[in-house]
Amino acid sequence: MTRGIVITNGNAANTKVLVFETGYQSIRDFQVLPVQQKPKDALNYGDSLEFSIPRGGQVVREYRKVRKVYETCLFDGEPQILLQGIMSPDRKVLWMCNIWPDLEIPFRLHQMAHPNVTVNAWVILKIRENQTLKYELHSFKETADSFQSLARKAKWNEGQLGNLSVLYDPVEEKSQNKEYQSTLADTLTGMHGIVISKKIALVTSHPGYCFHRVVIRDGDNYPENGTTIRFNAEKLEFLNIYALKNFSVVSTQKQMPLSPNGRVKVTINYQEGLHGFYYCKTLNCFVDDPDNLLEAWLLSEYRKSALQIGITATEPSTRGTPRFVVAEITDKKLAKLTAILGEQRKDFPPGTRVLFSAINENNSWKITAIRENQKESSVEAVKIQKTIWFHVPEASGCDELSFAISTDLFGLVQSATHSRTPLRPAKHKYRNLWIAINDCHPGEIIKPQLKFKYMAMGDVGTIKGMAEPVGDKIVLE
Repeated sequence: MTRGIVITNGNAANTKVLVFETGYQSIRDFQVLPVQQKPKDALNYGDSLEFSIPRGGQVVREYRKVRKVYETCLFDGEPQILLQGIMSPDRKVLWMCNIWPDLEIPFRLHQMAHPNVTVNAWVILKIRENQTLKYELHSFKETADSFQSLARKAKWNEGQLGNLSVLYDPVEEKSQNKEYQSTLADTLTGMHGIVISKKIALVTSHPGYCFHRVVIRDGDNYPENGTTIRFNAEKLEFLNIYALKNFSVVSTQKQMPLSPNGRVKVTINYQEGLHGFYYCKTLNCFVDDPDNLLEAWLLSEYRKSALQIGITATEPSTRGTPRFVVAEITDKKLAKLTAILGEQRKDFPPGTRVLFSAINENNSWKITAIRENQKESSVEAVKIQKTIWFHVPEASGCDELSFAISTDLFGLVQSATHSRTPLRPAKHKYRNLWIAINDCHPGEIIKPQLKFKYMAMGDVGTIKGMAEPVGDKIVLE
């Protein structure tokens, strides 16, 4: 027996059923059959039928109604069906899990859901007056919690493990537990957090976990920035983030101050040894500065003093950690922050150590003088698959930022995606580490949180054996 869904409504003489047990690749493959309604039946849009397909695709006369498979609704005069899909990394396609044809995501919906999360989506599915089928994405409803395992099967994730838990031998795991940080439960209830952006809430007791409003719907009354909310959360294991659920305002907590631009206003401090990261005591989190708004402050006499800024949150990292960034400077000393001006250009092979002077003009730094540092040997550099790798003889983890590796020369480096977090990261040592410029960030067009990322571990001889010639010199200007 075959099952199908009724895609017409109210016209007994023109009832049509769409067979849905076949994995459709294109709307042109849809198998639609006419149905001869029984006198006692009233077949409505969305009803599920069980029947045998007649020979030659003729009229279905023998059928029986079965339990409804898909939720349906009527909105703006158009019937819609609730289907499961997964947004592609570029936010342009909704993969329909190899059951229904993929859907194009309209630009207006690009930021209304998150890539690699299975969501319930309202889809317009109907027969037009000219007897053609209309199959279009209308909106997103919510995360589809029971279908999150499908994210790994999306065609663009072939060969990718994401952040799915690694299984260990239970006996061996007992001895390893003390070496690695414990994690939160998959389902959380009664959490308290502060709204940092339209998508992200921060829990000050767990600043390393990302609590994400995965599906954005008009009219869901999401509180404004700075508001304390109570919420539940469900872990999305593939991305290692938590989806916000059932939020409500905690009226007993005062809203945090906002900047004129509506961003949460906080104070940050410079942190020795944590290049590019600044600590916010109020929120117990670190923020970074992708747009280099803090350049003048860092070069001024005020660097060791606190600075008031407006912060926001971007999309989470590939490890699932949240990212809080400087959005604006709100401090009164902003007018006093000054920098010098000028420019020059010079070229050197990758890995060359240099000494230089620079000046600032219209928030753009220009090198005024540069020469090779004859007292320091160059850093070993190789080229693998068009990417320049740099050798770091020794490095260690970072207690304050567990997703980072601390190096003496390159500062903090993004650690590997598929790695467990040691309980005491700073005691974890890395030898013969290879890193590269971190040139990408998922979800948004924004500079990466860390300037360099982990590529591999291996002695110089082994890695050089895999490498291509480094090639042309790098031009500095």
